Formats: sequence, C-alpha cells, structure tokens
Amino acid sequence: MMKTNKKKILGVMLASLISFGAATTALAAVTADSAQEIARKWIPAGAAHVLTEDDVTAYEVTFFDNVAKIKYEIEIDKLTEKVTEVKTKLTNSHGSNTVSLSRNDITEITLKEFPDAIIRKMRLASDDGYQVYEVKFTTDTMRGELEINPETGVILERELKY
Repeated sequence: MMKTNKKKILGVMLASLISFGAATTALAAVTADSAQEIARKWIPAGAAHVLTEDDVTAYEVTFFDNVAKIKYEIEIDKLTEKVTEVKTKLTNSHGSNTVSLSRNDITEITLKEFPDAIIRKMRLASDDGYQVYEVKFTTDTMRGELEINPETGVILERELKY
C-alpha cells in the first residue's frame, strides 16, 4: 500500500512539473512590447508610455496623458493576452468640500459612462480631507469602482476588472 501512495505522489509531482513547464512556455508568448501594443488600444492616442512592469502572470503598462492629466494603468494577462484591469486617475483634481450632487446625479453619471451598469454600492466618503462619491458597480463583462467629485461630477478615478 505504501508503494501505491508513493507512485501516486510521484505521478502528481510529475504532472505538476509538466503543467508548470507548459504554463511557463505559454507565458513567454506575451512580451513587454506586445503588452504595450495591447494596452495602447485602451487609451487616448496622445498618452505617452511611462513604464511596463513585468509580474509573474501579467504586465502592468502605465501611460500618462499630459493634456488631460490622466494616468492610465492597464494590466494584461500573459497567458490569455487579454486586458484584465484598467485604472485611471485624474492627477490634477480631487474631491470637494462642497457636496452639490445627489445620489441620483451620481447614478446618472455612472450610467452615462456604463449604460448597462448595476450599481451595487454608493457612498459619500472622505479622501485626503475632501468628499468623494465612491460607486461600485457590475456589468455583464466586468466589475468597476468610480470616485466622483460630489460638486462637479468629474470622475476622478476608475478601476475596471474584466
């Protein structure tokens, strides 16, 4: 009975090594350059490439639009070559000390950006001493979070996970 267990363990270990080798080979299919090309399709043409970070399973490609003052971070899965996350941050703006927009206004802003969104959570929060609306929502293809200025309705940050 002891030999059977050892054979099973060795079999599992061998299968794991083969799977790891195949995954490593597949991961090598996406390069930093091809990740940058994939990410570029998700941002405005004028945004400049800043950095490409190489993680074990994904590339995170960062761009900056100097005109709009928006930072973009796009994550590309090495195995599937698909975008898995998009983050944007408006760098020259923040929340407000004044809250002039209602929850209904914020819902309209969210639905204008993402017409099929189902809002899961909305709250007025304090961020670095300023008020912001935080909105969590889902669609059929992703889940997202927005930070919206409660006075102007400007989207300050967005995080979209596919």
